[in-house]
Amino acid sequence: MLPIFPQVRPLAAVVFASALALAAVATPRASQPTDTPDYAPDRVIVKLHGTSSDLPLGITRALVATDWKARLGLPPGMTLQSMGGPLATRSAAQDAPDLSRPIVLHLNGQATVPEILARLRGHPDVEFVEPDYVAFGSGRPSDPNYALQWHHQKIQAEAAWDISTGSRDVIVAVLDSGINASLAEFSGRIIPGHDYANNDSNPADDYGHGTAVAGVIAANANNGVFGAGVNWRCRILAEKIFDNRNRGYYSWWDQAIYDATDAGAKVINLSGGGSADSAATVAAIDYAISHGVIFVTITGNDSAGVIQFPGRLPQCITLGGTERNDARASFSNYGPSIDLVAPARDIYTVGKDGSLEYWYGTSFAAPQVSGVAAIAIALDPSLNQRKMEQLLRATAEDQIGGVEDTPGRDSYFGFGRLNARFAVQLAATRSPPPQPINLSSRMRVGLGDKAMIGGFIVTGAHAKNTLVRAIGPSLKASGVRGTLEDPAVDLFDSRGTLLASNDNWAESQPREIMASGLAPSDRREAAIERILSPGAYTARVRGTQGGQGVALVEVYDLQQTRNSKLANVSTRGSVELGDNVMIGGFIVGSASNYVVRAIGPSLRDFGLSAALDDPTLELRDGDGRLVAANDNWADDPNAGEVQTAGLAPSNPGESAARRRLAAGNYTIVVRGVNGSTGVGLVEVYNVP
Repeated sequence: MLPIFPQVRPLAAVVFASALALAAVATPRASQPTDTPDYAPDRVIVKLHGTSSDLPLGITRALVATDWKARLGLPPGMTLQSMGGPLATRSAAQDAPDLSRPIVLHLNGQATVPEILARLRGHPDVEFVEPDYVAFGSGRPSDPNYALQWHHQKIQAEAAWDISTGSRDVIVAVLDSGINASLAEFSGRIIPGHDYANNDSNPADDYGHGTAVAGVIAANANNGVFGAGVNWRCRILAEKIFDNRNRGYYSWWDQAIYDATDAGAKVINLSGGGSADSAATVAAIDYAISHGVIFVTITGNDSAGVIQFPGRLPQCITLGGTERNDARASFSNYGPSIDLVAPARDIYTVGKDGSLEYWYGTSFAAPQVSGVAAIAIALDPSLNQRKMEQLLRATAEDQIGGVEDTPGRDSYFGFGRLNARFAVQLAATRSPPPQPINLSSRMRVGLGDKAMIGGFIVTGAHAKNTLVRAIGPSLKASGVRGTLEDPAVDLFDSRGTLLASNDNWAESQPREIMASGLAPSDRREAAIERILSPGAYTARVRGTQGGQGVALVEVYDLQQTRNSKLANVSTRGSVELGDNVMIGGFIVGSASNYVVRAIGPSLRDFGLSAALDDPTLELRDGDGRLVAANDNWADDPNAGEVQTAGLAPSNPGESAARRRLAAGNYTIVVRGVNGSTGVGLVEVYNVP
């Protein structure tokens, strides 16, 4: 398919035949990674160990390139080049390579790539060696007669701009085909980076993709020229990693990622991908993320169920594309590592020669997210990759794209379509909200009706990132006897649909759970990290293989905001004697009003014949001081306010208390009067 604009070059599909690169006519796809990865014929990427196999650390770091070539058994004509900085200044033979990063080994005609891979793989001083694979940009111009910049309305950018339009303090690195910095749309906002395709310091755009991507992110607004970008204030660091055919090598990516990070970029946008995995690129991305950079990339445009590299990496924020009607764009790749989607068809932006152009591809979904992320960081500089991922997921619009867009995360839409308004609102919430940030209950877990069942409600405009835990054996450290040795947890929605199950926490979501700082201390304990839309949820704790004992169910709010909260929590289970009474706990973020209840006899209305006949409750603060005690709810001094809140128990023998609670930890103890036992329900409500 030929392009609509004759002045914009068609995207070429490139395949290698022996040493010749043959350009093919563009196909309808917007990127062309091949099934067999192509690579540079004259170099490889090598990662050396930080310490040599037979030398101490200080001597290893002092070895110059000539010494390393001798240790690796390389011919004299080959050269080593450290990652980062202009290429021309990094290849001198007397320089000691930077061992903290992969290095480029230039073969200079002394060996072929397969030969050098075979020679270095397995060498004791080599951590990994791989070809320098070819990567491709993504997207092309389309018909100029469609309505202009429809994507801003779709993602509610105008409402986001009412809160913030960005800040010059935030730098977004665009790793692409370069940028035409002379255009009025970028006046005063371009930071020149490096041209890795031509090895110079002028990252000018000779293809057009990079300028178009940068325009979606950051075109100047209210200047009487063309349209507007998502972010009107951020600065753009131009790093040219694709040549005039919109292709480049992974080593160009890697060096640009290191350089952009070292230059102070807070967001990196990579609207490109390849078919091969690369340990060197993973190391570069991990370096950026560890230094506080937000890394955004794409699924690719092959209409395939395989996401391109590096978009398939779990640490990336990966974007798919949608149509005007919110359906998945036909070209958008899909798979389990997609995070969210954004408009990707007929995206109006500026061309490299200053013309108006329409482009399509996931390449133009990613920069919308990068622009929003840069606004969010200006409002909350503490946002890192993990927090930004949670923010974008929690504020995405779910179930808008038809039958493929199922509730929660799916392989076609991720967590939903980008909503700039919600994301910026969430980032603008700076003070701790007056709501519980952790809710828990402890009791004996039995069989049948005596299983522990915890319920909670998420209210508000946004989804909430939550962590549900089932704790058993580690309770012994607190002196609890008869603990449940191997707890499992099941999470259900209000329709009874099973959302997730876990037995041993490290077997399903170890990265997410460890990043939360709430990983259980015993591997037999269970945990589920999940972004949950507003609604009611139930967590059921059971013992594996019919086990019984004392356990703890917990719900943590990992992302406290004023627009969404854990409104109430309840736990149903067996109330017994001694350590086996029912204990509920919660943490208040800042002062607010709460009603706590202990329910027993009215549970018979739901078929529970073994209900606790006469429950009583005590509410204590973190120092053990009694805050409230109640047997029959009508005796509470604030009984009228309990009624006003609509929370008066239906049975006069049940307990309730309303109190205003300061920030801190609180515990509710539910017992049976006169040593009675049975199934009870403890509840915590956050009320006005």
